[in-house]
Amino acid sequence: MTLRHVVVDVTEADVELLDDECWLLARLPEVCEEHGAHVIRALSHQFKPQGVTVLAILAESHASIHTWPEFARAYIDVPHRRRRRQRHAQGRDQGGRRSRRLDFLDGIC
Repeated sequence: MTLRHVVVDVTEADVELLDDECWLLARLPEVCEEHGAHVIRALSHQFKPQGVTVLAILAESHASIHTWPEFARAYIDVPHRRRRRQRHAQGRDQGGRRSRRLDFLDGIC
C-alpha cells in the first residue's frame, strides 16, 4: 500500500457545514482513521466572522481542512492509502474535465 496526499478544492459546498467547527473537528479524524491513518491529535480554529481550519496530526503525515463559507469553498488535504493496483474511477465533471471519484471525502463535501 502507498500513502498519497489528495488535495481537493471544494466548491459549492454546504455553507452551514463549512462553518461548523465541531462537526469538522469530529469528521476529519474519522475520515483519516477510516482510511488507515493513525491520528495523534486534531485541533481547530474558528475564524470570525466565519471560516474554520482543522488540522489532524497523523503518525504518517497530516490532514487539513480550510473553509471559506462566504464563497461556499474549502481546501481539503487528506492522505489516502491505496493498494498499488487499485485505480480511481474516472469520470467527467460538468465542464467536461477529467475528475476522480473520491469516496473517502463523502460526508465532508
